[in-house]
Amino acid sequence: MHNALNNNQSEMLLNFCLENLERWFAVIGLVEEYDTSLALLQGVYNIPFKKCATGTAINKSNYLNLHPMEKTTKNDTNTATKETLKQLKLDLQRDPLVSKALSADVRLYEKAQEIFERQKRTYRERFGQL
Repeated sequence: MHNALNNNQSEMLLNFCLENLERWFAVIGLVEEYDTSLALLQGVYNIPFKKCATGTAINKSNYLNLHPMEKTTKNDTNTATKETLKQLKLDLQRDPLVSKALSADVRLYEKAQEIFERQKRTYRERFGQL
């Protein structure tokens, strides 16, 4: 039995999710703004997320070993790694199949970023610094 959605159904579902994302979640958190996300969660739920977990973001990737055979200093490796990752990312973004496969994810993430920024502004207006 084939249960895949057609393009029109997929677009309708994506739009439904985009329209309701903020309604479904009291707080949107982003890994790249981990501590700020904790502060927002703490403000909404009055649970000491920030106090208990600030600075504990262990879900950070370390790509220092991308070129293990090269004999370079740590700074040289970091620079080379960043450039390599930047190029790989650009290559993937230019690939039409990858772009199509990730388009819904990208749109959801962009909406989440927009909501997160709005939530940060609202928090600062009400409570001051995060």
